[in-house]
Amino acid sequence: MLTPNVVLLPGLFGSALGYPPPGSATKANLTPLAQIVWLNPLDVFAGNLSNLQLAADGLTPGPASDGQPVYPLGVLASTYQPLIDFMVLQGWNVYPLGYDWRKSILVSGPAVWTAIQAYFGTEPFVIVAHSMGGLVARSCYKAMLAAGAEAQLKGLITLGTPHFGSWAPVRGFFALDAYYNLLMSAISWFQETRYGYHNAQLDSLIGSWPGWYELLPFRNHGPLATNDPATAALLYTAGFYVTAPGIQQHWLDSAAATQDAIQGVVPPFPLTTCVAGENFETPYELAPGYPPYLPIGYLSDGRGDVIVPSDYAAPTGVSPTLVTVSHGDFPFNRSIYDLLIPLVWRA
Repeated sequence: MLTPNVVLLPGLFGSALGYPPPGSATKANLTPLAQIVWLNPLDVFAGNLSNLQLAADGLTPGPASDGQPVYPLGVLASTYQPLIDFMVLQGWNVYPLGYDWRKSILVSGPAVWTAIQAYFGTEPFVIVAHSMGGLVARSCYKAMLAAGAEAQLKGLITLGTPHFGSWAPVRGFFALDAYYNLLMSAISWFQETRYGYHNAQLDSLIGSWPGWYELLPFRNHGPLATNDPATAALLYTAGFYVTAPGIQQHWLDSAAATQDAIQGVVPPFPLTTCVAGENFETPYELAPGYPPYLPIGYLSDGRGDVIVPSDYAAPTGVSPTLVTVSHGDFPFNRSIYDLLIPLVWRA
């Protein structure tokens, strides 16, 4: 490509969600701020994040919401604007593409492919994806393969993507993960966060998101799956999460099916580059003999980026490029920017 076309896919929580923009079917008298649900400080303090709940189909508004469908409105500038600005300064044609991170990646991937077609047509492009965005990119590639359009993708660069899952969702279901506690603070601003404690509203909210379940450690990967497959299987049983009654078995089953659906769906070498963080304390397995609802219930070491173990950060057949960058710092780190330059131009 003389001038690279670059699609930026954010990670979990990295897309703004809200009501349709002006000109489409929407509520009466909405201001631009009122159209945003995630992340809108007014909704946070008013306790209106329940509008992000999904129904049992994983697509339509849930019973605790106001019934108005919520859509992706773009990439959160607070997290990704520095990276976007850097890309634009390189002269690249950048398309920051938000998606609905609540929904299954098997839903988000085809939606992303449709949006790319509308934006770039049949022109070639590169995807740069952070965290969950890398799994969505693989689902997008699956849709491209089905359409016979896979040649348009000239490169996939993933940054801290949990290609084989992460222990963050497990710990989140037990109120031990930073993401969960961020959401708990958002829903119940003045409520104390305690180990193992669950807010009932939050429990119902997160338990309705298929996308969250799909970030669980893959059943067939990692030391637990190798050494104790029976316990690994328990991660996909709702009864395992004794302090989280909002966990839904059908979404655990769906997550397992999603893993099967994207196994092997990876652009061939050298199109795929996976950048993984290391040298940060990262959980990688359950600690034998300890309950998973306590912080000591997990084994951890420095082979990861805080969220994703480095050996979970690349699909089979791809050797990760290791960098000393924490999970949340990927969109801000200058060394990552420098790494992207030759990778994008190579495509």
